[in-house]
Formats: sequence, structure tokens, C-alpha cells
Amino acid sequence: MEDKPKGEPVAGVGGSQAARVPPPPPVVKEGDANGVQHVEGHQQPAPQLKPVKRSRIKRLSRFFSRSEWVNVFLTAVIAGTGVIGIVLVIQSGKDTKKIITAAQQQATAAQQFANTASLINGGIEGAVGKLDNQAKATQMSANAAQEQSSTSARELELSQRPWVAAKFTPVDKVLVDEEGMHLTVEMNAKDIGQSPAVRVAYGFALMSFPRDFYAARKELCKSQELGSKLKANGKFLETWFPGDANTVRVTITLPRKDFFAPEKDRPPQFVTAPTVIACVAYRPSFKDVEYHTGYILILRHFSNGKETTISSAHWEAPATEFYLVEQFATGADAN
Repeated sequence: MEDKPKGEPVAGVGGSQAARVPPPPPVVKEGDANGVQHVEGHQQPAPQLKPVKRSRIKRLSRFFSRSEWVNVFLTAVIAGTGVIGIVLVIQSGKDTKKIITAAQQQATAAQQFANTASLINGGIEGAVGKLDNQAKATQMSANAAQEQSSTSARELELSQRPWVAAKFTPVDKVLVDEEGMHLTVEMNAKDIGQSPAVRVAYGFALMSFPRDFYAARKELCKSQELGSKLKANGKFLETWFPGDANTVRVTITLPRKDFFAPEKDRPPQFVTAPTVIACVAYRPSFKDVEYHTGYILILRHFSNGKETTISSAHWEAPATEFYLVEQFATGADAN
């Protein structure tokens, strides 16, 4: 049993309870070899502490966190960095040499490409020039061949096509009456070509000065060509074979209103330059093309061996006194 400390009682508050004054703390002296601490006034054994177990990682971290190991680690890092720098310098030297070599090779290749491109461009320009010259020569040859072919075809057509020629003669009598002037004309036509003239169409007109005879012939031939071109008219039109004589007789009239009057207040005294316009249109049997032969024929009257006018009064004369003469230089037109 521990000895209780002795003390004097002290009066409590209100005097209801007595208290003890705590004794002074014991003076601890250095213990003996057995771990027993000697307390002044009494002796008690020291408490036993349980050992704390630390993990290996913590022990290693505490071991390597010492200052000497930090110095060793930093020294190793610096040394390693130096080695890496040396390696990089050496490697960069090698890479720089490779880069320089590659750049030189690239520059050489670029120069070679430029030279090759220049040669190619020059070759292309030369080739284009040659091709252009060849194309021009080919075009000229083609044009020449086409022209030669067209010429040959035209020569063949001209040598094989039909050709129609005609002569015109007044027949019966020439009569002037209240309606006008009446003339009967006989056309003797012949195909002088090498092939038949098919779908032959022809027309006649009688007119006098001041009509435009050239325009009248052109208009008449155009209308006859249109009639010959229509296949439907084939059954109504004729075919003239080479060498055959073809005779056509027609009567044409010049209305009195178309007589030329030199003075407006006086009736005309005669028929001024009565003219026959005639046209024959036809086509070959081997080609789709139209041909025509047109004429401007002036009617001339001779009596007792002398040329006389044709009176506008009522009269008549035998056809033997009349001639149809082609107009000088331009009386006939053939295509």
C-alpha cells in the first residue's frame, strides 16, 4: 500500500466540506540499472513502452533522405546530364553533317531537276512547234486533198451531167388586139450532155421596155427550179435523154396596159422592144442539184427586107417576118 500524503485540512466554501491540500510533486532521481526510478520519499518502477514497428519503405526513405545521400544523388544527376550533353553534341554533330549532306544533295537534285525541266520545256516547245508545223502541213494536205476531191467530183459531174440548150422561133402569126400582143413561140431543146435531164420544167414570159429583163429572167428561173426540185412534180414533168429533140410550143401575151407610152396623155404608137424571157430547169439523175438555162430574146420585125416597128394598133403579121434574137453578150445564162 502506498503511503498517503499527509496534509492539513482547509475550510471549504460555506464550511460544508473539508479539502486536502495536494502534496508537492515527488522529486524524481536518476534510476538504477534496472530501470527503477527513485522518487524522493518513495520508489516506483518505470512504465514499459511498446516498440513502434516502421515499414521498410519509410525506413529506406529515412535512410536515403540523409544529407550525404542527397549529395550523392545530385552529383550523379549532374554527371549523367553532362554525359547526355556530350552524347547529344556528338549526335548533333553527326545529324548536322547529315543535314548538310542532305541539303547539298537536295540542292544538287534541284539543280538537276531545273536543268531537266529546262530541257523538257525546250523539248516541249520544240515538239509543239513540230506538231504545229505538222498540223499545218496536214491541214494543207487535207485541204489539197479536199480540193482535189472536189475538183475530181466536179470534173466527173461536168463530164457526166446533162446540158440543155434551146433555140426559139416565132410560129403562126403575131397578133395585136384590144387585149394586147399575142406571140406563139416554138422551143426546140436538146440535152447535149452525157446523162438524162430529169424533172424538166420550163416557163416563158413576154414583156417590153422598160422592164428589167435580167431580174425577170432570174425570177423565172428560180420558180422553175423550185418546180423541178419537188419530187411530187415528177409525174407531171418530163425527162429529156441525151441527143433527143424536144419541141415545146407556147403562146404568150403582153397585156396592152404594159405597152410603153412615151407621152402620158397620148396612147403608145408602137410596142417598144418586145422581149421573150424563157428558162428551162432540170436536174441530173445521180445528184441532188438543180440546173437551169435561161434566155433573154428580143423580138425583131422585118418587112420587105427592112426592120420596122410593131404597131400598137390592131394588126397582125405572119410569123415569117419575125425573129427572136438573143440579147448581146448576156442573152443566155446557164449554170
